[in-house]
Amino acid sequence: MGVAVSWCSSVVLEGLQERPRVLAASSLSAPLEDSALVLRVFCTPVEESPGARPSGFKIGNELRVTRLDTPPCLDVLAWRYRENMRAQWPQSYRFQNFKRAWHALVLSTGGAEGGKRHSCVLQLAANSDYRRRENVELDLEDSKTAASYAHRFNLFLQQHYGVEAGEALPLLNVAAPVGCEVISSNYPAMIPVGTPCILTAYSGAEIRKFVFTGDEAFMELPQAYFHYAAFASSGKQLVCDIQGSHEDDGHILLVDPCVWQVDPPGVSDLVGAMMPADGDRQDTEPAAQTFTAYFDAAASKVHTALQGFRPTAQELKAGCRHV
Repeated sequence: MGVAVSWCSSVVLEGLQERPRVLAASSLSAPLEDSALVLRVFCTPVEESPGARPSGFKIGNELRVTRLDTPPCLDVLAWRYRENMRAQWPQSYRFQNFKRAWHALVLSTGGAEGGKRHSCVLQLAANSDYRRRENVELDLEDSKTAASYAHRFNLFLQQHYGVEAGEALPLLNVAAPVGCEVISSNYPAMIPVGTPCILTAYSGAEIRKFVFTGDEAFMELPQAYFHYAAFASSGKQLVCDIQGSHEDDGHILLVDPCVWQVDPPGVSDLVGAMMPADGDRQDTEPAAQTFTAYFDAAASKVHTALQGFRPTAQELKAGCRHV
């Protein structure tokens, strides 16, 4: 699994849409012309670690996209932006602004990865107003945070349960995205030159939801990770929309995770905490309830050995108010 052949048949270069839609499968799938789309890497914040799976791309690398497809298996990435979900999420860029996604075959042209083909996911803000480097950096920061929790989670499992298992345990990794800028494009109406975008090396044949609304088929490792991240942050952060692939060797590879956290308190918040008034309590309660409600809905029962990862409702509420 992990090459273009394993991806669904698809439509090449569908027009950008502001709203997500389900893409119909098609037998049409063709390579792009040489240098039809060229990207240059400008940001690689996720470092190699036991919690991250790096692409090998470095700042300054120029990458030729030799094929673009829109397989239906990428539709899962858009579920976050459905209207019923948007109403539950924070009103911020990461949760509210839909991104188009393509499966891309990428040929690197420099460094140790030069001449190697990579199976990737290419993402681009559908609304041109949000195609800015600072927004791409927000996307990458969430993956960096999720990878940091995955690093500690994997170490914890190996230290506490590796000996009992008698063998290496399955790991949970975050596919490390990089920020790129389009430097050449034969499709200026859809992917103009100068556009910042996100490129993630991802060889999975599918993307499935592991932790999203609570209705997903239960898998121990992603659920334990979800609980662990909430516990490790003292209830101040939730790694949301945990999605990716379950690999043949048992490992879990995540793509495009989202981190929910509340802005640090301002002076008025701190004063209100010292001298609470009825109005202040009413103002903060809805946000806290939404934060804890998502955790309660998405969290499933985990093995008793991992129950200590589950933060209390009081910790989640405090974290929501006082990140």
